[in-house]
Amino acid sequence: MVSEANWDDLRLLLAVSRRGSFLQAGQLLGIAASTVSRRLTQLEEALGEPLVERGVEGCRLTSRGQSLVEVAQAAEAGLRRQTVAGMSALDTECVKTR
Repeated sequence: MVSEANWDDLRLLLAVSRRGSFLQAGQLLGIAASTVSRRLTQLEEALGEPLVERGVEGCRLTSRGQSLVEVAQAAEAGLRRQTVAGMSALDTECVKTR
């Protein structure tokens, strides 16, 4: 049921995955750790299953969380490719005039 997740949700999950804690993910995204926790809990509720195992030393992805991170990484890579392709197209269309 990935259709319940939007890009902001996936970006948040990527940050948690990469940083290993809500605090560090929040610092990366410029939001409070409590906001990271709340939004991740909302995503888990929407999907109907846990995405991370929470602990005193941070968090770890569940198998479902890892699967969703892989989807998010593919989406992120696709967005980067499109951005680079768009920038290249702009470069070829720009003409220097004087």
